[in-house]
Amino acid sequence: MTQNIQFRRRKPKIPKAPVIVLSVVVAAVAVAIAVLVITHVTKEKKEAESFGKCTWSTEGFENVSDAKMLDETMIIFTDSQSKKQGIMALDGKITEQAKHESFTVVSDIWRSNRYIAKSPSISEYNLLVDAQTGTVTTRQYHGLTEPENNPYWEEKHNHLAWHDAKGYKGKVKVGELSLGDGIYPVSCPPSDGSKWGYINKNLQLEIVLSYEKAMDFSGDFAAVCKDGKWGYINREGVTKIGFDYDPVSELDVMNENRAFSFRNGLAPVKKDGKYGIINTSGETVVNFVFEAILQGKNGVYLAKKDGEWGLITIDKEQLTAKVETTAANSGDATGIPVETGSYIVKTSGDPLNIRAEANSSATKLGQIPNGATVTVSKSVGGWAYVKYSTLQGWVSAKYIVKAAANTPAVSTTAAAQ
Repeated sequence: MTQNIQFRRRKPKIPKAPVIVLSVVVAAVAVAIAVLVITHVTKEKKEAESFGKCTWSTEGFENVSDAKMLDETMIIFTDSQSKKQGIMALDGKITEQAKHESFTVVSDIWRSNRYIAKSPSISEYNLLVDAQTGTVTTRQYHGLTEPENNPYWEEKHNHLAWHDAKGYKGKVKVGELSLGDGIYPVSCPPSDGSKWGYINKNLQLEIVLSYEKAMDFSGDFAAVCKDGKWGYINREGVTKIGFDYDPVSELDVMNENRAFSFRNGLAPVKKDGKYGIINTSGETVVNFVFEAILQGKNGVYLAKKDGEWGLITIDKEQLTAKVETTAANSGDATGIPVETGSYIVKTSGDPLNIRAEANSSATKLGQIPNGATVTVSKSVGGWAYVKYSTLQGWVSAKYIVKAAANTPAVSTTAAAQ
């Protein structure tokens, strides 16, 4: 009987050393990839966080080498290749291609600005810019570069007066200036120094001349300058955001000493050489890490970082929240009645305006010092009728607080100081 004998083939042994080396190499590569991914994600997250409550993108702006504001109406940009200038809307959309030499702002009538383009290759004359469309027209401009007459507030005469190149020309009459409801920045004559305040449509002084420069109101806030720094006041002349910010002159076509106004409850500001964006409460929305941020629209801003231009887009919830907050604080009327009795004026340090009627456009009767005690006899729609020394009139109830029972009254002498 024949017996079948089967032989098992022995598997060749794989040396252990190469296996270990290969495993180590694979593991090292995997770790390296993981580290790179984590580092990249972490870096992107940190960079995103460093911008603040927004996103930042340079896509589409590679050929922009410079950008400046044309009176907060349009953005003038320079093409990096042709060195010519064009126009962008405030949200960064190009409305006029870069084919012009330069742009300027002229005012041939007080508060009436004209926007001019210099384009030698198109016309030997200056051309007008259409501010609505942000485009250069074919209309030539041959007018004045500045008004022949300017209105200045004469403190010694206590009225608004016309001035020409030779000086005082007489009182400005109501109706000679086209002013609507609201208050408007006005300065004293240049020969008297640099002092700015605000007048109403009846040419009455609403906010005393105590600033180095004053901008138009946008909503309830206006930018004003003191000691070379910019802050923001409300229509009562009360400082709402302190004087912590630098001028943004280098972002203005005319290199004017200025600051940006609030739009959608947000304003670009400059501090310690860097730009950020704040809301109407003075809170930082975009961190101060940008080399430039221009005025924007609907939460979109043209900005510069690390030498590159791009767009900042504010997080929608931030924009919406601040618009609602601004709307809630924008009116004079809060609807909350004020009890009769003694109250203390509480502002940021500025005096409180007292008016003939319960609204911010009414005639100003005088001012009450911060910390003074007043007596409230009645109230309506967020306004309180108060008596202080020889003054009686209406004040915004937002700036008075109930006095304690043992609070001593502020004397007339102390208040005057």
